Amino acid sequence: MKRILNILTASALTLILAFSCVSEKSIEMPGPRPSVDYEGREITVYFGVEMPEPQTKALGENPTINSLHVAVFGSSGYLKEYKLAEPVPANTYVSQEGVANKKGYKVNLSITSSRIRVHLIANGPETLDFDYESTVMSKLTSSGGQDAYWQRILLDHGIYADEDEPGYYSNPPVLVLDPDFDLDTDGVTHKMALIPLVRNFAKLTVIADAASTSNFTIDSFAVVNVPDKGSVAPYNAATGEFMMNYEDYPTLNDLSAVYAGNMPSATSIDKSYPSEADFAARTNGVVAAGGAVYMYERPVPTADATILIVKGTYTDPKDNSTHTGYYKIDMMDGGAYLPILRNFRYQIRIQKVNRNGKNTVIAAINGAGSADISADISTASQVNLSDGNSAISVEYTEKTLPIGGTYTLGVSFTPDVTTGTVDNSLVTYELRPAEANGAVIASEDDISFDSSTGTLTYTTTDVDPTNTKSQKIRVIGTSTKSRLYRDITIRLLPQQTMTVSCTPVIEAEPGTPQTVTITIPQDLPQSIFPLHFKVEVAAKTLTPNAGDLPVEPGETIVSGQSGNSFQFIKTLSYTDYLGGYTGNVSSFNCEFKSIIGDSGSDIYVSNEYFATGSTSFQTFVKRYFSGLRFSTSG
Repeated sequence: MKRILNILTASALTLILAFSCVSEKSIEMPGPRPSVDYEGREITVYFGVEMPEPQTKALGENPTINSLHVAVFGSSGYLKEYKLAEPVPANTYVSQEGVANKKGYKVNLSITSSRIRVHLIANGPETLDFDYESTVMSKLTSSGGQDAYWQRILLDHGIYADEDEPGYYSNPPVLVLDPDFDLDTDGVTHKMALIPLVRNFAKLTVIADAASTSNFTIDSFAVVNVPDKGSVAPYNAATGEFMMNYEDYPTLNDLSAVYAGNMPSATSIDKSYPSEADFAARTNGVVAAGGAVYMYERPVPTADATILIVKGTYTDPKDNSTHTGYYKIDMMDGGAYLPILRNFRYQIRIQKVNRNGKNTVIAAINGAGSADISADISTASQVNLSDGNSAISVEYTEKTLPIGGTYTLGVSFTPDVTTGTVDNSLVTYELRPAEANGAVIASEDDISFDSSTGTLTYTTTDVDPTNTKSQKIRVIGTSTKSRLYRDITIRLLPQQTMTVSCTPVIEAEPGTPQTVTITIPQDLPQSIFPLHFKVEVAAKTLTPNAGDLPVEPGETIVSGQSGNSFQFIKTLSYTDYLGGYTGNVSSFNCEFKSIIGDSGSDIYVSNEYFATGSTSFQTFVKRYFSGLRFSTSG
């Protein structure tokens, strides 16, 4: 089931972020090892590539491939040959939009029966250094707005030509594929057929929801804090492997679980931003108006996070006055920064605007921004998946729990998107193996699904007091055309510790400031944010000194007391949590002021994920001298 949470923030933007990718695949050659003629001689191989949408010349301009090279690494892993492929105009396929999305090429490669690894590199360098595959390919980059496209193919039996094979000609040896490069026949399945290329950049678009934002019109937008270069190949340094089989990772949530992104080591973050004049002129390549902006891949940032600046006109419903201003959108989901991964389209949908934007670009950049796109990462992290035939939706894809118990998950499966009819009788589930420190759910007997309501119910084990436990439930929808699934990660988090401190002694004067500091560990799961801390002053002698501590009635959290009371609520977003890092902890403040002179009190802080913390302070009376007599002698 789809949930949209409208969160009012400093910039008054409420957003939904959607992601999509082009399906890619690796091609493995089936069949037995053949007898090979002309070992070591060259053969002309015709092959086809499929250009991903959108194809670009310079991250968004007219589409073209300047060059397409084929790099072959032998069974030893070292570079064997690097050849420039030639386009075959007669076999170029053009879409209705006039964009070449299927294109034919030919290249001369050495015949071999050994296993080889083939990289297709569009807009790559003219030469490559002789070295090991990962060393060579991980160094390839593009910069200055130039795009690059890539794919890796494993040919288990090398490149060969059999005299008994249709399309083989002995003088010279030539391997001819069917003009319909994606034709699936025995004569072409073990060769390079229609190969989808992976672009090394992401596409970002911004739209306003027509139904809920009738009082807001987008003029243009731009992306700020972007890498100045991008890697050609998606190399995973943690595993020493290249990301392949993209069709197994149809969503950002799936891919980011196994691939963090690859940003070259010498990359700098371009912190420049367009001026008001650039927005007015809608400078091509910098500011987009109704189209898209593009950027190289960027893993989750640790500083200078990527943001979008949107210029738009807001109409105040109170008096119908209009104001054109600038709004900041943080690339976040549920309080967590998003990785900007290649080959994905990020669509930011503005759901609501409640106030005027900033008057200048820099004011928007320095402002609070839209902050969290959703109040909970589990409500927005690719909860919906469709392959064009069927669709499956889940309430959340990640849940971190502080205690064991029975919980529910909403599920909806539509076998035919053209009718839109939900049929949850086609939904099944699987309990995946426990990932660490024991099972979260003991067995599938602890899971049930009510197809009439679309409710999956599961009961967890107890929390381990020292270790985090993690396990997935796979929810599957199966129709005659599709099999779609979502993996739901369930974590049991042991109780965390926090330290609470304050100014130990303050003046016994009403209005005296008092700062309460809360310190919590680093590396907490993103899915528990935003965190809501209850702060209770036992003597009720403090009041917030800022507007970020709303009051909430509830049972007292003061040790040794019982009954009703009230607490101040401090909300901590994942952004602020990361910003508070010092050493191996993160700290943040709650600003108060005294309401009476003798305001000394104990202070308690609680949150469901933490053991309750406390601190205390005293007051002093400032003494003034009077009746002093000064004398001098000389």
